[in-house]
Amino acid sequence: MHLNRVRACAFPMQHTIAPELRAAMDILSCLPRMPGVIAARMSISIRKSVPGDEAALALVGAATFLESYAGVVDGAAIVRHCAQRQTPDVYAAALADPAQALWLAEAAPGAAPVGYLHLAPPDLPVETRPGDIEMKRIYVLSKLHRSGLGLMLLQAGLAHARAAGFRRMLLGVYKQNARAIGFYKAHGFHSVGERQFDVGGAVYCDWVMARDL
Repeated sequence: MHLNRVRACAFPMQHTIAPELRAAMDILSCLPRMPGVIAARMSISIRKSVPGDEAALALVGAATFLESYAGVVDGAAIVRHCAQRQTPDVYAAALADPAQALWLAEAAPGAAPVGYLHLAPPDLPVETRPGDIEMKRIYVLSKLHRSGLGLMLLQAGLAHARAAGFRRMLLGVYKQNARAIGFYKAHGFHSVGERQFDVGGAVYCDWVMARDL
């Protein structure tokens, strides 16, 4: 399946930016550029998210979405998406749902949010079965790519899923994200289908991947 209606990013400087997204951009602009430098300066830990973490999850959610899709998705669509789906209320609802589980990665000193993982019941256009769980989101700030944080979050999710009795994990990954696809393949995931997702009226395509637990 081919991408439909993909548009070049147009993110004019005069565009009104939601406060949550502006805060995320400000944080990103202050981070060191090299993963090795940031890894050397920071101590990263991950923990299970609890009620009260919704603002931190929304902030890192907006920041990582912006980093991942700037230059791919229309800039105004990114702003609308984050204003609607990367909000404290959205994450508060997820934290209140016993069927969902989230983890937050934090940098010391200061416990700034730098990544997160979100597990939930499957909501994917492929055949699912009892014992399936979806890794809905796993995002790490780009400054921490290749630092091992992504693997730490993945391992936490796999361990939780196994302990809870799940037998298969599924996820969706953007077809053009070769780095992420390679990461998932290296850790046992394989393609089981496709899905389309809408961001601000433009439609994009993901691979749906899965691995047994």
